[in-house]
Amino acid sequence: MKVAYLHYHLKPGGVTTVIQHQIRAVQNVADVMVFSSTPFIESPEIPVKQIPWLAYDSDIIEPVRSEKLADIMELEMKRRWGSLCDVLHVHNPTLGKNRGLRDALIRLRDRGCPLLLQIHDFAEDGRPRLYDPDSYLEDVHYGVINARDQSVLLDAGLKPEGLHRLDNRVREFPFHESEEGDTLIYPVRAIRRKNVGEAIFVHQWLGFHGSLGITLPANSVSDRVIQKDWERFVREKAFSVHFDIGIHNDFNGLMQDAFLVITTSVNEGFGFSFLEPWTAGKAVIGRRLSVCDDFKEHGVDLDHLYTRLLIPAEFFDIGSFQKRYAAALKRAMAAFGRALLPEAVDSSLNTLTAAGSIDFGRLDETAQREAITYLVKERSAKRIISGLNPHRRLFQPDRDLRKKISKNAQTVREHWGENAFRKRLLAAYDAVIKGRVKQRIDTEAVLKAFLRPRDFTMIRWNNE
Repeated sequence: MKVAYLHYHLKPGGVTTVIQHQIRAVQNVADVMVFSSTPFIESPEIPVKQIPWLAYDSDIIEPVRSEKLADIMELEMKRRWGSLCDVLHVHNPTLGKNRGLRDALIRLRDRGCPLLLQIHDFAEDGRPRLYDPDSYLEDVHYGVINARDQSVLLDAGLKPEGLHRLDNRVREFPFHESEEGDTLIYPVRAIRRKNVGEAIFVHQWLGFHGSLGITLPANSVSDRVIQKDWERFVREKAFSVHFDIGIHNDFNGLMQDAFLVITTSVNEGFGFSFLEPWTAGKAVIGRRLSVCDDFKEHGVDLDHLYTRLLIPAEFFDIGSFQKRYAAALKRAMAAFGRALLPEAVDSSLNTLTAAGSIDFGRLDETAQREAITYLVKERSAKRIISGLNPHRRLFQPDRDLRKKISKNAQTVREHWGENAFRKRLLAAYDAVIKGRVKQRIDTEAVLKAFLRPRDFTMIRWNNE
């Protein structure tokens, strides 16, 4: 089997790691090569054909015609194999980061190259600058990483035989089932949608004796500004909260020192934070997202997670927040070319603050800081929050915790370990090789699935 992989770059990060895992999973049964604009620094043994015109448009100095880009890739495949590949596995091509890639892929498809387009992220999900409805190719196979995305694309017109679940592989860590640690670890980059303000709120509300540690720094300019604001805030409040602790510390060591792992993200593609800590012998607490339904289906017990964290409206300046929220919602809709009627804004606001309380995760950073300040200043605040959120007890380890950790760790290894990962991947490749599929995506249906005013969350928004 001849398999070629394609991504804009191979810099360290989530998609690059997935490509590494995929190559290692099939290397005993396939001859592979990679097309990208950068070398494979972390895996120099993997053959890479560097093509500068595969980079982001913002990094390309001299653009090239899509026909030439297709010609280059076809030539490289024929040099290596004497023919086109059996599968060209393309990662995240529907993000509008390289406008010439779409037409190059169409040319390769029409020349008989079987394509599998794997979507990790949707531009429709809060990234308007990357939105390009024309990037969805017809008559090719697609891959997704969770049930939500699978449902969205099936509803938008894809056929079951042309859409494949490609769940990520979960890394396994040395198992340290110990309650001796005293750090509450949040193992993420401090980007906006990770909702670090909520982790700080929970840390203060529950009165953990140890510190809260966020492992990695934000990587975009806008997210770094937000992280700096949080760093300044916790410093002024003298909170025991530390950022970037994973830069100079081994992750296994951090896990050993952890008492619990927390996740408060408001949006995830796959959801590593819900799975990886169990393999290290650590329980996960925090906010439950829809991706957890996938994990529950296979037996991972996450029933102790909460779906919302309610706080009273008097904990923050609700009038100012509502103005910021309405303005942000209008900008979000306009960025996708959609107008919003005043009554739709009012309906969204009414839903947001029903019964005089609001989910902390729906606040922006300004309101979150106001709420945290109120929490630590007013003596009755913690009691009020506990009354609104009876799931507080679910944060506390109980006598069944060790059994849950062991069971969840085993389930994660079975369903998201290397063997299961390889099986899913090879099944998808087999389907692609068997023949092209006739299908197309209703891009308007995809946009409507993500752009829902009633569910708008400011910190989920990334105007990248």
